[in-house]
Parts: sequence; structure tokens; C-alpha cells
Amino acid sequence: MRSVNENILSHVSLCESQPYNGSANKRYVQDALLERGREISDIVLRKNEDEDHPTIIFVCGSSKQMLKGVADVFLHIFSEFLSKLFFLIIFLNNAIC
Repeated sequence: MRSVNENILSHVSLCESQPYNGSANKRYVQDALLERGREISDIVLRKNEDEDHPTIIFVCGSSKQMLKGVADVFLHIFSEFLSKLFFLIIFLNNAIC
């Protein structure tokens, strides 16, 4: 894909809940996000080294149900990351004291 090759995009995941080619290989946006959850949390929550190029995630679809599912997945991804970060901070503070 041209945009990925030119570093305009870093990753593209094609997801089709109703594939046109008749295959039974359904793939949902929520599943693709969960598969890359750690990478997404690292990219979004880390301090941006380059403030001129902030992290942007595009999610395209037409279902209101998909929107709720995507929001739930992002909540899961970030809450998991933040809880690990919280325990790491507590551990480091106790180790230093």
C-alpha cells in the first residue's frame, strides 16, 4: 500500500464483517484493535517525541454497534496499560524508599 510505503501510515488493518467475495473470513475492527492493543497503548500514551506529528488513529465503519464496540476496546486497552503503569510506579516508589 502506497501510504504505508511512504510512511504516511504505519499500519493498515482491513476488516470486513460482511466480506464481498463470499468468504467466511469475517474480521471485526474490535478484533484488529485488540490484536495490536499493546502497540496502540504504547503509541498513544507515550510522550510524543515529535509534537509536530501526533498519533492519529482512523477507524472507519458504518455501524453504531461497531462504534460502541470500538470505544469499549479502547477503554480496555488503556485501562489495562494504565493499571500496569500504576503498579509499576507503586513498586518503584516502594523499592526506592
